[in-house]
Amino acid sequence: MEMSMIAVVFLWCVVCLPLFYTAEALVTLPGNETIPALIMFGDSIVDTGSNNDLTTLAKCNFPPYGRDFPGGKPTGRFSNGKVPSDFLAEALGIKGFIPSYMSSSLQPDDLLTGVNFASGGSGYDPLTPKIQSVIPLSDQLRLFKEYIEKLKGNFGEERTNFILSKSLVIVVASSNDIANSYFATGIRKMQYDVPSYDDMLVQVASSFIEELYALGPRRIGVFGAPPLGCVPFERTLFGGIERKCSEEVNMASKLFNAKLSAELDSLNQNLPQAKIVYIDVYNPLLHIIENPTKYGFEVVDRGCCGTGTIEASVLCNRLEPTCADVSKYVFWDSFHPTQRTYQIMLTFGPHLFPKQSTKFHTWWIFVTRMDESDGWWSKVFDDVRMSYSVDGFSVPNSTLVDEFDEEMVIPKKEIVDFSDVFITDEIFESRDELLNWVRGIAMDHDFVVVIMRLRRRPLANGAGWKLNVVCGVHNHEVAKSLEGHPYVGRLTVEEKSLLEDMTKNMVKPRSILLTLKDHNVHNVTTIKQIYNARTAFRKSERGPRTELQHLMNLMEHDNYLYWHRRAETSDVVRDIMWAHPDAVKLLNLFHIVLIVDTTYKTNKYCLPLLEIVIVTSTELTFSVAFAYLERETKDNFTWALDKVRVEKVCAHWRRLTFTDQVSEAECAGVTLRPELNELERRFDELNMDGKVAFKYKVRELAFPNTTSMCPPPEKVRTKGSTKGQSQTESSTKRDPSFFEYVDAMQSPNDSNSTRPSSSILHTKAQKRKKVVPMLDRFPTVMHDFIESVVDVARDGNCGYHAISALLGMGEESWPIIRQELYREICYWHHDYAQLFGDEQRCCQLRNSLLVDGRTSVAVDKWMTLPDVGYVIASRYNVMLVSLSIDQSMTFFPLRGHPPTNHKILCIGYVDGNHRVQVIN
Repeated sequence: MEMSMIAVVFLWCVVCLPLFYTAEALVTLPGNETIPALIMFGDSIVDTGSNNDLTTLAKCNFPPYGRDFPGGKPTGRFSNGKVPSDFLAEALGIKGFIPSYMSSSLQPDDLLTGVNFASGGSGYDPLTPKIQSVIPLSDQLRLFKEYIEKLKGNFGEERTNFILSKSLVIVVASSNDIANSYFATGIRKMQYDVPSYDDMLVQVASSFIEELYALGPRRIGVFGAPPLGCVPFERTLFGGIERKCSEEVNMASKLFNAKLSAELDSLNQNLPQAKIVYIDVYNPLLHIIENPTKYGFEVVDRGCCGTGTIEASVLCNRLEPTCADVSKYVFWDSFHPTQRTYQIMLTFGPHLFPKQSTKFHTWWIFVTRMDESDGWWSKVFDDVRMSYSVDGFSVPNSTLVDEFDEEMVIPKKEIVDFSDVFITDEIFESRDELLNWVRGIAMDHDFVVVIMRLRRRPLANGAGWKLNVVCGVHNHEVAKSLEGHPYVGRLTVEEKSLLEDMTKNMVKPRSILLTLKDHNVHNVTTIKQIYNARTAFRKSERGPRTELQHLMNLMEHDNYLYWHRRAETSDVVRDIMWAHPDAVKLLNLFHIVLIVDTTYKTNKYCLPLLEIVIVTSTELTFSVAFAYLERETKDNFTWALDKVRVEKVCAHWRRLTFTDQVSEAECAGVTLRPELNELERRFDELNMDGKVAFKYKVRELAFPNTTSMCPPPEKVRTKGSTKGQSQTESSTKRDPSFFEYVDAMQSPNDSNSTRPSSSILHTKAQKRKKVVPMLDRFPTVMHDFIESVVDVARDGNCGYHAISALLGMGEESWPIIRQELYREICYWHHDYAQLFGDEQRCCQLRNSLLVDGRTSVAVDKWMTLPDVGYVIASRYNVMLVSLSIDQSMTFFPLRGHPPTNHKILCIGYVDGNHRVQVIN
């Protein structure tokens, strides 16, 4: 029997796993399918040298980096050898190494097999790459567009489109965002809590993936965040004296991963032909850290380079010693894993945690044509041949390495074959009959079938539809129950009816979910499904109408008064306003005090919601009108207030009439007479307020340029001033004159001095009522300028405790201060050598910034002034003041422009060996 369509069933899980194994043999793909290129975006985990020519501290094109890389030369990879991008390229048989797009040695032929845009220190948060002066994701995308144009220019548009659609694109980011921008520096902590910061990162990641998709790629893998609380640097900052894993940082990573995975699922559903995979690196790396001996590791809490606690990038250099046997270390420096760790993660990660991600736990069944059964998705499971290789130990034919370590716990794959239950010779009359049969068989065996992209034809002879099973093998046992699966969370007809009634009555989603669970104790619906059901119900109510048409319809139904206007050159709404007739009546009675306020984040277009409130004579308040405004400008506010302005109705409007003049159109049989009669009847029934609004609506019909029929196409800015406008100081208080400062410096015991009548010095003295601790340790002339003195820990790091606290980073961030000052001296070594007199003093000062741990440090590691003072002022572009009873000093930055905000850090030197914070 000749057939043009045969349904093919196989499992998604077996497709994803082979892509991320390390293989000595090349991956053999079926038919004429291939992965022509590997393209990388992200940060230092996969960077292969993009930062080498940048002016940044986030680079590693110097020893000891790359000591185990072929040739033993540093290439800009943040490891002792290969990084994940190299292993993936080798496993897919593309090439040995993926070159950086920024490399000066890049050849046109290199473009065909993929390039690397990743930049160490980058991230999803736009602030992250700015801190490190590296390439942000937005610029990486710009370079990718440039790469596409080069492909088209060298190899033609057809081949370029083939490469883009068939290539594998990997995105690796978020580590620097969470570890550095949020926790280490604390900058983002002042703006976000952890959940909202993760939301922001996921939103940026989603937008980045959508932009990638728009440029052509369809196969995209996105790495999750690793267990950042367990990397040595985060242990040093937040792990306490014992340097344990930071649970707070790890929880932030886990929360981000959960949200990212859900967002990628959504993108898969919304982007046609997209195959976007979430790649879990959190659990494999954490398993290695918690069970190091099972993989031959001995050291997990510090890196191989230097002390291993803070060294990374420029701090890990040729002057720092490295460990003798790097194979015993999980981490190369304080942030990045070793080559061997990467290799084990990519080799055994999917086998170690087959149930940690829904990508390896959900049954996916595809239905496609017979002539496609030899393509990319049909024979992957049978045709992929690989052999694992870890440090020279190789086992072919996907046999797991039991001999690698006697205690190594790597669960073998549990093969579950359901091929037999789906095999049938039955010919189904319709597509739906076939699908229902497949679903029924699956339910009988306690799993759910998901049908994707079934757009095929029946048998050529019209006999019906037939099912052909290509692969029914799954890689793990079937789950004991369907708990948590979207299928069992679907709402019944009764539950949907209840949800619709509660939605109409403005019941919150969480309350709807609780009500459904009260009615049915076995209900496993999730809050996400409640939101989806509410959205579907509202769309069904709206029908074919647009959002604005539906809004107008609701206002018309409830007899609201409303006004709107559109942009001059388009149909985009500018402002829309509405009011209830009863509120307008009250406005006519109480129109003395009006309160106007705007609220944000009430709609997806980011239009500010204006509310006009009236205060009655009894001091009660009620809302008169609401409006969505284009912007918060005088013109928008004036337009809104004009609509509710209390005044006599214009006499011209009172004389509103409709004439019986016969037009040429009426003579031709085209007339508006029935409509005009109905309008006139409705106009007569309205009160004066209604007639005014009615007149305005008729005027909009006569003059279409005042009518708005569509929402804004994109978000508009609602807060803050326009870029480039200067901020003016609204205070009327003048700055003190030079003479007032001089007078204030005079000692109060000096009989020859004159006391100013309005001195800031005495004003502060009168306002201060509390006793300032340690005030007697400072010069008397400075007492009136000191508001408070804050003591810090006396552990030899007191000076760095004080500086980190004054910078807003908290006392416990003193290791970051030491690290950044170390980088400052390394980067500007020549300048500081000239300042300090010789190279030896410069090296002594640099070494004094390195400490072994967070305990007390030796005297030679203490902060010394004036040397360190110049380094602090220059690194943070501030003025540093050191006060003491013996000698006070002031330090200015050695380079750059003077600080525009005149930020001054003030520390005190007391008791001959201790430094404190001075608040002035």
